[in-house]
Amino acid sequence: MINIFYAGNKKVFDMIMISALSIAKTASEPITVYIVTMDLSDENSKYVPINEKQAEFLDGLIKKYNPQNMVIRKDVTNIYKNNIFESKNNLDRFTPYALLRIFADYYDFPDKIIYLDVDTVINNDIAELYNQDIEEYELGVVRDVFIFGLKLHKTYFNSGMLLMNMKKIKETGFLQKTRDLCKNRKMTFLDQDALNFCVTYKKMLNRKFNSIHVPHKRYDKVVVHHMCDCRHHLVFRYKSKDFDAVKKYMPFYTPLINEIIELKKLSDLL
Repeated sequence: MINIFYAGNKKVFDMIMISALSIAKTASEPITVYIVTMDLSDENSKYVPINEKQAEFLDGLIKKYNPQNMVIRKDVTNIYKNNIFESKNNLDRFTPYALLRIFADYYDFPDKIIYLDVDTVINNDIAELYNQDIEEYELGVVRDVFIFGLKLHKTYFNSGMLLMNMKKIKETGFLQKTRDLCKNRKMTFLDQDALNFCVTYKKMLNRKFNSIHVPHKRYDKVVVHHMCDCRHHLVFRYKSKDFDAVKKYMPFYTPLINEIIELKKLSDLL
């Protein structure tokens, strides 16, 4: 079983569907998709959680490709509210959902799991990523191509894909250190910076496992394509959730996006 998790609210559910469906279509093994969400609508009306009906809908969708596939929804509202901290950072730059990945040690996850940002599309069998040996590491990661000038920029990784060894993470207290740093030190990219500064045991993986900037002719080699507001085409600064723009500049995703759009029309979930 391959374990994957996303974090987000109702607003990004369609993007999670696209990413999860792309995994199900290409996976050679059964997958379990964990959706980590929370209800903060009392703080912001836009912070509505992904609900059980949506999770059940996605569960049925990916089971069409393998009946052993499943979706598990985790509402972590209480975990977040009980552990949220005052910070020197401007949290307004990020939604609270961006921080949920650094609470992964609270979620009773399996010993090995892949965290994916919602703006990812999987082009090849994700088992190739999941089966990377990280037994002695906290994380398997890919270098971020947009960070320069930092002392550690050659090993600074993008946190949109994290291959996580939860057993090792709990042994070292890595994520607690990350949360403490977010609380006490001002940083540009908040939890991504904190993850980079606090990790002790990381394995640098091939760029195909979190590919942001890659020529079109090599997309067939990519496992995880991270749209990342489509910064891989520096000319085009459109948002990855702008499906018309994505279809225009990356037409090979059109069938997948059209499938989700049609499914949404048949559903009253969104």
